[in-house]
Amino acid sequence: MVLKQGDPTPVPGTDLAIRIGQSYEVILADPPKGPYKVATRAHRYALEDDAENEIVAYPWHPQEPSHRPDPYLHIGYGAGGRLVRPDLRDAHLPTRRISVEEFVRCVIVDFHAP
Repeated sequence: MVLKQGDPTPVPGTDLAIRIGQSYEVILADPPKGPYKVATRAHRYALEDDAENEIVAYPWHPQEPSHRPDPYLHIGYGAGGRLVRPDLRDAHLPTRRISVEEFVRCVIVDFHAP
């Protein structure tokens, strides 16, 4: 599932945009959750400024051998441009898996989206 074919989606009332992508699988589940449930297999959520500079991103792509298998936080150039330390912009800060609902709630609450 990819929001708007991966293009940035403007956040109304702000100068921000989001990108949301998620891979999932429908699997059998034990009661009381069953008979089926959706299991997230990978995600990438990103918040960008109006110039499409990444501010923060939450990637998790364990199936891609060229990347880290665990979820992480990435702080991009849009978080402060030259003021953000280069090593911080390149860092993959460990985190847990983030749900799309948590990401959207963060944009609303912490970035004051109406």
